[in-house]
Amino acid sequence: MNILAVTDHDTVAAWPALERAAAGTSLRLIPGVEINTVWQPLPDGPRWEVHILGYGIQAEHPRLHHLLNQHQQARHTHFEQLILWLNQTHGLSLCHQELLARLPQSGSPGRPHVARALIELGLVRHMGEAFQRYLSRSKHPGLPQRHSETPQAAVQAITESGGLAVIAHPGEQLEVLSPLIEALIPLGLQGLEVFHKSHPPRQEETLCQLARQWGLLVTGGTDFHGEAQHYASRRCRLHLPDDPLQPFYQQLTKRGLLKNLGPEPQAFQQPQAFAGCFG
Repeated sequence: MNILAVTDHDTVAAWPALERAAAGTSLRLIPGVEINTVWQPLPDGPRWEVHILGYGIQAEHPRLHHLLNQHQQARHTHFEQLILWLNQTHGLSLCHQELLARLPQSGSPGRPHVARALIELGLVRHMGEAFQRYLSRSKHPGLPQRHSETPQAAVQAITESGGLAVIAHPGEQLEVLSPLIEALIPLGLQGLEVFHKSHPPRQEETLCQLARQWGLLVTGGTDFHGEAQHYASRRCRLHLPDDPLQPFYQQLTKRGLLKNLGPEPQAFQQPQAFAGCFG
């Protein structure tokens, strides 16, 4: 692996530590982020959670900086509301401040952090059980909703900052994916994350065809969130074929979006190096 993008949810706080770790190596870095958004095509219709990846972003760009700050504030508000809801609805005795102290310094508070706390407290055995019993939005309609910007706003902010905007794990929105793409392309949408641990091969083929149809770049990533055992059972060793990724790799190179903090990597011309992308 000689190319890496870390795309944390609604934050770029891990970037300084990543730069320090990569200094003096042949690893090339892509500044990235994953923005959680909500899309509601019709005023009274269903809400779709849509994640937008940004590659090669300039995090200090005013519009993107403002959007990420808003999302961080919303995450902290939602985190407190979620703890209160769990205590009132399920009779738990969770302490908001104690759970907040468990967060990593650069973390974006969210349901996975609550799930890990429930495991540590012995209330559930694993992440799946935590979401099944307490945190799944489909199973618990009363779960507090977090304020999120629209995918349109996220794509615009990423594009204006000089980055490439990509729909993350689009297999989750197949039912509405075509109208979503149609709404986002005029705003700067550049790609689809075709290769993802949740996409079976046949779905990857469908998404590749959709990307060609709309003239979009094909990307892929591990979507790794830290639970090594969990990801080992869900295609942790993600295979990213060379050919579909070539145009994306070329765009990154053409736009100068790869940060080199050390000597030139000998295998720089091999696009499979991008298999180290995390989202």
